Amino acid sequence: MANGSIYDNNSHHTVRNVHGIVCALSWGILIPLVIRWYGFVTRLQVQGRHLKLFYAVRIIAYTLGFGGTIVGLWLAGDAGEIGNKAHFSIAIALLVLGGIGATGFQCYCCCPVDGVAWAVMIMGIVNVFKGFDMLDPPRGYRIAYTVVLSLGCVAGVAAEILMCVLRPLQSGYIHRQESATFTTSYGV
Repeated sequence: MANGSIYDNNSHHTVRNVHGIVCALSWGILIPLVIRWYGFVTRLQVQGRHLKLFYAVRIIAYTLGFGGTIVGLWLAGDAGEIGNKAHFSIAIALLVLGGIGATGFQCYCCCPVDGVAWAVMIMGIVNVFKGFDMLDPPRGYRIAYTVVLSLGCVAGVAAEILMCVLRPLQSGYIHRQESATFTTSYGV
């Protein structure tokens, strides 16, 4: 605290760990979940409380991500330097691209939206692993995150397969699909 910092080394370490946990939860787990979930919400034309649950998780995910990233920016500013420029740059890009999706402001056509959503998902996951490299937590944390991420991927693939099998069985689906215009935006 002699250098004008508002916290000692122990609390600085705690703030860094909280930043890592919050960002891993939001950018690394919830945001990818919301991006994939949005595809099902639009294809199934979900209504009612399921749609409200989707929007609640979407708002929580981005709010946590925003808050965690702001804490990270504060930590970098307090240190007087950026510890990892790639980690910092990805965080800024996530704030901008995620903010566009979180507010529902879609200013691009359907193909770039998919690209932006996938970019946010991939950048979030990559940034979590970069954060692991910087924080150097016990190995179990990285393994736990990788297992959760892998289970999410398996569940996503299973859901896609289920959608491909069940969707054509719904009466009138093919006729509605052919007549509908193709517009997609992912709820980051």
